[in-house]
Amino acid sequence: MPVAIQADDIIARCLIYPQLFMGNIQASDKLWEFGQRAADGASHLSAVLKRLAPTNNDIHAFGCRLAKQQNDGLAERLKVEEPPQDKKRYYCGFKEAQVDKLCITSENYRIVITNVPEHGEDAHVDVALFISEGVAKNKFANLRTSAGAALAEAFAKAEPHRCAADEGDQQHPFERLGMECLNADLPGPWQGKTVRLNEEPTLQGVNLTEGFSNVFATTGLPVINSD
Repeated sequence: MPVAIQADDIIARCLIYPQLFMGNIQASDKLWEFGQRAADGASHLSAVLKRLAPTNNDIHAFGCRLAKQQNDGLAERLKVEEPPQDKKRYYCGFKEAQVDKLCITSENYRIVITNVPEHGEDAHVDVALFISEGVAKNKFANLRTSAGAALAEAFAKAEPHRCAADEGDQQHPFERLGMECLNADLPGPWQGKTVRLNEEPTLQGVNLTEGFSNVFATTGLPVINSD
C-alpha cells in the first residue's frame, strides 16, 4: 500500500550504467535527466523511498533487481538470451537526499514525488516533472534540464556497490573505469546558478505529493569568466 511522502523522508536515486553516466563518469547533470512527457503531461523518473528500504543493502538489492529487469527486458526486445555487452546495464550504487532539501517547484514547473509500488517493489517512488501551463513548447527542453539540475544539487556523494551477478565481469564500469567514476568532480549545467527560498517554507499537511507550492525558485545568475 502506498505511503504519504514526508518532509524528512529520504529518497535514493539508483545509478545505472550507462544511462546515468556521461562518458566515463557519473555526472550530476545525468542524475535527473527528465525525458519527454507521458500521457499525463509529466516527465517521469524513479527513485527509492528509504523509509521502505531502510538500509543501504536494501537499496542496493533494489538497484540490482532494477538492472536485471532492464537487461531482461532488453534481451526480450532483441530476442536474444543476453543483451549485447555494449548495451548491458549495471547498477553501480546510489545517491540520496532528504525530501525537504529538494528544489521541487518554480514559477515554470513543479515536481511531484509519490510512493507508487511497481513490479513488486513497495519502495518505488515516482518523480514526476510537470511544466506549467503557458510555457512555450520550445522552452520545455531547457526547463527539464534546469529542473533536473536543481533537483540534483541536494544529493550526496554516491554509495558504490557491485551486484553479485556482476562479480568477475571484466566489463563492469568499476573494472574499466575505477570506482572513482562515481564521484568525479564534474561541473553540472547549473554552474553559475543558485537555489534560494522565496519565502518562509511551510508544509501543507504531511503528504508532500501535493508539492511545496511557491516555496522554491531556481534563479540563473550571470557566469563570470575567470580567463
